[in-house]
Parts: sequence; C-alpha cells; structure tokens
Amino acid sequence: MWDLATGGMTILRVFWSAVRQFTPGVEGERRMAGTAEGDIVERFGRAGLEDVSGGALNARADYAGFDDFWEPFTFAVGPSGQYLHSLPDGEAPCALHFNGMIYYPDEHGGLQMVLVPWTKSIDFKMPVSIWKETIGHYFPNTAWVGLRAETLEALQREQVARGLATADDCVRDLLEESGRD
Repeated sequence: MWDLATGGMTILRVFWSAVRQFTPGVEGERRMAGTAEGDIVERFGRAGLEDVSGGALNARADYAGFDDFWEPFTFAVGPSGQYLHSLPDGEAPCALHFNGMIYYPDEHGGLQMVLVPWTKSIDFKMPVSIWKETIGHYFPNTAWVGLRAETLEALQREQVARGLATADDCVRDLLEESGRD
C-alpha cells in the first residue's frame, strides 16, 4: 500500500499537511492498514501466508491540472474524502503548495508561465457549496458510504457471485430480497 509514515503518497501527504494547518489534531490516514512500511507483510503473516516478502514499488501520478488532482478527494472515499464530505456548509480550509511553475492564459488565450520557488504556498478557503456542486455535477443522484474494508470485500464477493455489474446493483438486490427496500 502507501508508505504514508515516511512521506510516501505525495497527494495524501500534501492534502493532510494542508488540513493540519487548520485542524491540527486530525488523524488522517495514519492508522489505516498498509500505510507503514512492513505493515502488509506483517498482516499477511498473521493471516497464515508463508514466504511473503516486502519491498518497494515506486509509482508516479501526473495530473492534467488542478481539477484532475482534486477530483478524487470529492468522492468521499477514504479518510480524505470523508473529511471533505463531513465539512458543514461554509468553507473548506485548503493550502496549495507550488511546484515551481504556474501556467495561466494571457489576455489572448496564449499560455503564460511564471517560475515560483518551491517554498511558496498559499492558504485559501474553498466554499463547501462549490465542492458539493462539483460532486452533484459529476456524480448526479449518488451518495457515498464509508464501509469497513472487510464489509466492502464481502459485498464485492456477493456482487461477483450474483454476476452483477456494480455494488449498487448488489445492494439493491439484497434490499429487495429482504423485503425492506
């Protein structure tokens, strides 16, 4: 998984670093399975698997722009998404940490670039209504539910066993069978 303990997954490290500037005691991803080096190997060992070895796999994600970076946080999945989803109407505290360059359109639509030192950042407050509007636009008529990993895995097994395309279809079938839909 992600070695968050030593600064692993940059997107989450940056997200929680920004959140902690405004909400210092927030836990974030720290206690999730697989977020510290060796955790998955140790868990597999406890489950009885033998000859399990750990190692590092470096992955990279490139983003087409801020929307591409931000969209996964809007799904209310995992601690980061759940944190955003839990915010009341008002403003979500955000911090942008610059990567050395800002691109922007000039008055004629041409691409402009300005160099910015890596040490620069800016704090701002994004209206929660904008975040909710974005979710409504990209995922109309949906809601998000946080499930324990073992519950989600059981639901996925049931979905496969029933030959259903989505978890939503599986839940709907289960509710219909229970007579409480």
